[in-house]
Amino acid sequence: MKVKVEVATADADADRVDRRSVETADCVVVDHQPPAVDGPEVVGRVADAHPRVPVVLLAGEDGDERLAGRAVDAGVDAYVPGGEDDVDRLCDRVRRLLADEEDGRREPPVAGRSRPDGGLREVPGDGDGDADIDVDGDVPGTLKERVLEEAPVGVTVSDPDLPDTPLVYVNEAFEEMTGYEREEALGSNCRFLQGAATDPEPARRMAEAVDADEPVSVELLNYRKDGEEFWNRVDVAPIRDAGEVTHYVSFRTDVTERKRAEFAVERYAEQLDRERAALDRVVDRVQGLVRDAAEALVTATTRAEIAEAVCDLLAETDSYDGAWMSELEMGGERLEVTTAAGLPGTPEGAGIDTDDVAVDADEPATELLPDGATPRDPAVVAAANGEAQTVERVGDLPPGSLHREVAADDDALAAVPVEYRDTCYGVLTVYADEAAVVAERERTVVAALGRMVATAINAVETKTTLSADDVVTLEFGVADPDLFFVAVSGTLDCSLDHAGTVAREDGSHVVFLTAQGASGETVVETAREHPDVVDADVLTEAETETLVELVVEDRLLTDLADYGARLRGLSADDGVGHVEVDAPPGTAARSIVDLVEEFDEGDLAAYHERTDPPAPTTRGDFVSRLRDELTDRQLSALQRAYLGGYFEWPRDVDGDELADTMDVSRSTYHQHLRAAERKLLAELFADRRT
Repeated sequence: MKVKVEVATADADADRVDRRSVETADCVVVDHQPPAVDGPEVVGRVADAHPRVPVVLLAGEDGDERLAGRAVDAGVDAYVPGGEDDVDRLCDRVRRLLADEEDGRREPPVAGRSRPDGGLREVPGDGDGDADIDVDGDVPGTLKERVLEEAPVGVTVSDPDLPDTPLVYVNEAFEEMTGYEREEALGSNCRFLQGAATDPEPARRMAEAVDADEPVSVELLNYRKDGEEFWNRVDVAPIRDAGEVTHYVSFRTDVTERKRAEFAVERYAEQLDRERAALDRVVDRVQGLVRDAAEALVTATTRAEIAEAVCDLLAETDSYDGAWMSELEMGGERLEVTTAAGLPGTPEGAGIDTDDVAVDADEPATELLPDGATPRDPAVVAAANGEAQTVERVGDLPPGSLHREVAADDDALAAVPVEYRDTCYGVLTVYADEAAVVAERERTVVAALGRMVATAINAVETKTTLSADDVVTLEFGVADPDLFFVAVSGTLDCSLDHAGTVAREDGSHVVFLTAQGASGETVVETAREHPDVVDADVLTEAETETLVELVVEDRLLTDLADYGARLRGLSADDGVGHVEVDAPPGTAARSIVDLVEEFDEGDLAAYHERTDPPAPTTRGDFVSRLRDELTDRQLSALQRAYLGGYFEWPRDVDGDELADTMDVSRSTYHQHLRAAERKLLAELFADRRT
């Protein structure tokens, strides 16, 4: 049928409703325009005064599920959300309402209109008492078709008086969200949306709130009809009549995209935490390793001592299983293992013939060559191209490989060239039971250690060491920006601390510094601007401390070396430096004081004299010097073997028993014992060598 519509307008707000305008109207449209006009409040006033006059709420741009809920509570007959076609939809709703009114088909929403306070008030109706909501979905047409069907979110109504509190109403948005047709959803408890991955905790909280007749909001994982997962925000509220809960209304919003974004942020934060923790562990280990290595290399006086110190240090580090040092024989035709530690068996004397192994500087060590050529050995490749090589699994190397003889198949290895300028002294090969330790970050660290070893070897082969018995320790304060460490510290307002220094053949020095208060890149960039800094690199960086490597041509360090001094410490804090050196007494010490005082604010802060033990001339001297040469573990291994009868024949004790007394493996014990024996024989036969 056709309905003729005549429109009249009137101003209204929540505090003033024109009664005469309402009495003469066939339908009232409330335009929600906050804050001037609060639509649900006006709807409530009109509905209270004229329950038989249909009321429509035009939501406009502020429409959402909360506004729709307030409108329903206020007693609205139709809810029109905002949009580009809101005028056409409004006209359609009004025509349908008037047509239903004329045909006598309009019914009150639920035998009463909801009040804002959550209660229901009675309105005249065709039946007595409350209207029933049937399981088959026979919800009164006004509520279902004219209000909730247009809600922008899924809306469901459940009946607690029926077994298992089934759904008695669902709107179109619910069907679109879940994929379930209305007929499939009605009569079932809403838990059919849950599945295997649904967290029971929010479902439990929702059930407890319903049992307590309380509103609740939860977010839980649900499943669409086709099995697709989605995140559902469910806002549940009880509907009361005369204080008794008659139904539960639920507003359901698909928040999948938001949850995915939240999960992505959480995963990213967790990943950052893991990486930060891993980096901190690496930095702590690396700084200790570099300091220990620098100390060991400075005190070593021969190439053999350098190799032994580095291998022992790596074998005693938790992250590594063992290491060996190899040297290129004359002509470079063979890599021979000279020192090893922490490995099962003693590979010393073993070697790899370089002419039997195909070497290509542009190819990785583990790639196989065509035509049945022998796979490249990582140590040989490292010696050939001067770059560190890694293998994540030793078992992937060919049978007969030396690496497979000394390490487990699942071990990883890194082979680092010990190279100074154009001279390759050999290869340092490190083994670990985790592939992570040969990743790029740790490979950089081991490569830096290889450079330290090479520089130390070069130094002991080209420099004479301090031989005076009397030693003077000098401490200075200095604030001259001509000194690189003072300048960098002053420019960046940061702290720098000496971690180790190795002299190079060309007179320059490799200096390792830890920095606090500035990023590694900032320290490196600032250092490179100083005229004394030849090169600078970041070794490791954590949140609070950075380790950098500087190659410097510094006059102070060069002159100290020329005077026979040994650098003990170097630091700077906000542009104020501190230097500590050991020097021969007399002229050399005085010259060093004069040297430092030439710099701005260079002052002698402390002066200490001591006497180092002289060369051994008696048995006691010999024993004392030998004890100084031996590490604690080497001395302990030698003493236990001697006292335990290991050198008797037949032996009173074997290597396994002695290893158990030191709580180390048999191979590690023998490494310490062999090192002690070698040092003992070196002291005994040193003067007889030719």
